[in-house]
Amino acid sequence: MTKASIIFLSYQHEQFIAEALVSALEQDHPDVEVIVADDGSTDRSKAIIQEIIRTHPRGYRAKILPDAPNMGIVTNWNRSVAVATGDVLVVMASDDIATPDRVSKAVCIFDSDPEVMAVFSQVSLIDAEGRVFMESFEKHRPSYAKFVGAGNVAGIHFWQGAPVLGACGCYRAVLARNFPPLVEALSEDQPYVYRAL
Repeated sequence: MTKASIIFLSYQHEQFIAEALVSALEQDHPDVEVIVADDGSTDRSKAIIQEIIRTHPRGYRAKILPDAPNMGIVTNWNRSVAVATGDVLVVMASDDIATPDRVSKAVCIFDSDPEVMAVFSQVSLIDAEGRVFMESFEKHRPSYAKFVGAGNVAGIHFWQGAPVLGACGCYRAVLARNFPPLVEALSEDQPYVYRAL
């Protein structure tokens, strides 16, 4: 069974973090850890995280990284993947809510094809009250497609039209372990897609 690590990045989301963290802890995959990395929040995010992990029946799945001053998403990502033990890294922010089968569906795709390095899914957009206001972020996204890097093109064409949405990204952990930590990047999604291709 493939082990998964949810990389749960938190920053200033006290209004949303409880539901997001519970959805991470309640994944139906039997072998998942949740790496919780708060990026120096000054609101109640840290207190909410600690209370949920202390009281939730699956709180044992979580590993809270030590407090640190605000360092930005890339440094927070780097410190999270450095302690992750899973074979698959699942991206999650503290204002995202995952369906209970998100991890198991992604792991199933990775397990079915050893060449797959990254998996992205469709998402629904919700407002601050949790109401769906857009069913599909990309209306014309195929239900399943496989993209293989050609290696002889550069820039955006290197992606070959692969539908990428960082908020729902899942990556093989080798993309973190076989490359150096990210440095000059705005987030993890674009560099990891290049690594995957």
